[in-house]
Amino acid sequence: AIELAEAHAHTLGGWTTSRHYAVPTTDIPVHEAPALLAWLTLILPRLLPYLETHFDLIPSSLRIHDAFVVRYDARAQSLLPMHADESYLSFTLPLNASRSASTA
Repeated sequence: AIELAEAHAHTLGGWTTSRHYAVPTTDIPVHEAPALLAWLTLILPRLLPYLETHFDLIPSSLRIHDAFVVRYDARAQSLLPMHADESYLSFTLPLNASRSASTA
């Protein structure tokens, strides 16, 4: 997904930075990138049962409100301010390998 988002950003001339007023992120909306949308469709059969098990939800009742790939630069934006998302359930799916603070 990282490579797909990077490729899409390259075709657009960069990542979006003004989609979320209160909590600005550097991101690519999944619905605007056909390859990312295909990737999301591919992982949903594994993701939905997880949500059902851990949050006692019925997968068929879930809808995606806003899916996006976020890019963070530890030197420019190491955290987001406390905020409430618009949807009932939000989650983060890390796409890169975890790094310790000393290597970030």
